[in-house]
Amino acid sequence: MHSHVKKPTYFRLFVQTLTLSSFTLGGGYVMIPLLRERLVEKLGWIDEDELTEMTAIGQSSPGAMIVNVSVLLGYRLLGLGGAVCALLGTALPAIILLAAAAFFYDLIRGNRYVSAAFRGMNAGVAAVIADTVVTMAAPYIKKDQVLYALIMIGAFAAAFFLDINVALVIAACGVVGIIIGAVRGRRKKA
Repeated sequence: MHSHVKKPTYFRLFVQTLTLSSFTLGGGYVMIPLLRERLVEKLGWIDEDELTEMTAIGQSSPGAMIVNVSVLLGYRLLGLGGAVCALLGTALPAIILLAAAAFFYDLIRGNRYVSAAFRGMNAGVAAVIADTVVTMAAPYIKKDQVLYALIMIGAFAAAFFLDINVALVIAACGVVGIIIGAVRGRRKKA
């Protein structure tokens, strides 16, 4: 943990997740680089490997990925109370925004400026997600584990560009992992 940084408390964890969630458009994958910048690099509450593991678990768990990651983060830092604080901080902005959008939906649904703004945001979101995948794959490439990086990039491409169901992508990655484990197990025995 960085010596100049204050240790996490329930309030600090809530505020960090609330601010990240409040000012992020585009969903969970967009928040991952912000979590890395804030919690890994600036605050030092977790390290890069922990964030990668939490992201992998969050993706494979039912529900919204970033909510899952936040709950894991909160639990890792402060136990059950931390998980609740992180959950509330992450979910509260979305709940408020959805309630407001539902209230004003009829007024804005046909507005061409609103539609154009969302199309523009989608392009930015796609760029941020692609950057996240490359950043998360980089440590595996540096460790001469290029195969894992290729699997990660392939899974992203299958889900994002080809619109293949995420459950199928996860199952395929599981099968590939079993095959890799079996091949490496045979090599060790030989």
